[in-house]
Amino acid sequence: MGSKLSIPFSEKIKSIPGFFGIRLDENPKHQVLKQENDFEVREYEDLSVAKTLTVSSYESSSKKSFWRLAEYIFGGNQTGTKMSMTAPVFIESKSNGWMMTFVLPRDLTKNSVPAPEDKRVQLGVEPSKKWAVLTYTGIPNESVMKQMASKLRSLIETTRRYRITSEPRWAQYDGPMVIPFLRRNEVQMQIEQIQ
Repeated sequence: MGSKLSIPFSEKIKSIPGFFGIRLDENPKHQVLKQENDFEVREYEDLSVAKTLTVSSYESSSKKSFWRLAEYIFGGNQTGTKMSMTAPVFIESKSNGWMMTFVLPRDLTKNSVPAPEDKRVQLGVEPSKKWAVLTYTGIPNESVMKQMASKLRSLIETTRRYRITSEPRWAQYDGPMVIPFLRRNEVQMQIEQIQ
């Protein structure tokens, strides 16, 4: 799967400072609307995304999904277009597996996003929404991810100002070679203000 993938030299160079937690990847545009005690309220702009669902355990599906999406952005598409990697990678638990999402670079328009060769890669636009976001570090395994989601849910409910309107999604900014205590991870939940 990942063996035939040709990773562009520019992406390999970015991994060197990335080892030390220095991030050079483009991040999705958002505005921090409020800083609560332990979490942020953000509003993201509309995001062009590529996503894929893998029916497997978290660890297995993470690897398979990552390489499938990486192959798409590094030229495995109908025009052979090579795109830059962005961060974070979003992950969601679904009833039949795990969904991984790459945010596509901002310089691509709706009409210039190339169609994937692999039909398991789906393109779309995520409309602007408000998210509660809790940041944490370390190795993002399934147990830690669920623990952080439970913590964020509790923090949101404690404020009595927001209604949770989605299941959690997790955001991972760094690759597995980054020193664990420097890895940036987030858990995010869509919210609405309670009137």
